[in-house]
Amino acid sequence: MKIAFKILLLISCALFAGVSESTDWRDESIRQYKQADAELDRVFQSWVAEIKEKHVSDPLLSEWIQQVTRAQEAWKKFRDEDQQAAGFYWRGGGTGRAQMEWATRLTLQRTKDLKKRYDPR
Repeated sequence: MKIAFKILLLISCALFAGVSESTDWRDESIRQYKQADAELDRVFQSWVAEIKEKHVSDPLLSEWIQQVTRAQEAWKKFRDEDQQAAGFYWRGGGTGRAQMEWATRLTLQRTKDLKKRYDPR
C-alpha cells in the first residue's frame, strides 16, 4: 500500500509540474505577444502623429491617414488569420503556444518594417 501511495504521489507531482510548466509557457507567450502588439501600436500611432504634424498643409493628408490606417488594420487581420492557420500545422501538440509565438514573430517583424520604412534614421 505504501508503494502504491508513493507511486500515486509521484504521478500527481509530475502531472502538476507539467501543468504549471505549460501554464508558464502559455503565460509567457501571451505576455510577449501583448508586449510586441503594444509596441507595434505605439510605433504606428507615433508615425501617424508625425505625418499629421509634418504634412499638415497637404490637401491629401486625410486620405493618406485613412489609407495607412486601413493598411494597418488589414495587416492585423492577416496576422490573426495567419496565426489561426499556423495552428493547423502544429495541431496535436503545443498549438496554442506555437500560434502565440508565430503571431509575436509576425508582429515584431511588422514593427521593424514600419520603423525602417517611416523612420530611416
